[in-house]
Amino acid sequence: MDLSSYRALLGRGPGQSDFGRLILAYGLARFPVGINALALAMCAQAAFGSAAVAGWVTAAYLTAMGVQNPILGRWIDKNGPKGVLPLILPLHLAALVLYVVGIQMKFSAAALMAASAVAGLTMPPVPAIFRAVLRRSELPEPQRHAAFALDAVLVELCFVAGPLIAALCAALGHTWAALVVSGVMGCIGCWLFVVAGGLVRWGQPLERLNASWFGPLWLKPVRAVLWAMGIFGIGIGFLEMG
Repeated sequence: MDLSSYRALLGRGPGQSDFGRLILAYGLARFPVGINALALAMCAQAAFGSAAVAGWVTAAYLTAMGVQNPILGRWIDKNGPKGVLPLILPLHLAALVLYVVGIQMKFSAAALMAASAVAGLTMPPVPAIFRAVLRRSELPEPQRHAAFALDAVLVELCFVAGPLIAALCAALGHTWAALVVSGVMGCIGCWLFVVAGGLVRWGQPLERLNASWFGPLWLKPVRAVLWAMGIFGIGIGFLEMG
């Protein structure tokens, strides 16, 4: 197996891409995606003793995140990512803190749903920025393929290890601690992502001439992929809650 592309991608020597720190930062910033949904559900389940409330809380979070992603992503496409993370990350952390406080103070289910929805609306869009940076980078094609392969590995790692972190906190009797871990990892990951040049590598905004917010949604194949992923996502949601 030829690993030269990965060594060149992750190395920091002469002639190497120095993407290693950026990928590490991206991995940390992505972990909350694998932790939050299950942690929010388990906290609500523990507080109310109801799987229905847990489902509503998680649905509010995931629906809000689903609404946010294309809108914020399109805004970044047209204006670039600078200024987004410093604004959205504190709001996300505040929403997680409010949710944890709400669990401890016995807030109503509606209040917890509102807090989880805000957490979803303010999820830092580091994955979208990272992939756009890879696509627009001047990496040689083998290194670009290696970077996208590592991205796929990190996605699976987050969705395997994230729930394990949430389950471990629950086993220790502090289900809410998973959200604290998520917030800390997200904060450190976003900070390292910026320090590693994740925003600088973006370059100029991608689009200036196309004023439409629908962008690629005008393309029928893109809509077909979105429908397929939506159905798949619903199945994953049923599986996780089950």
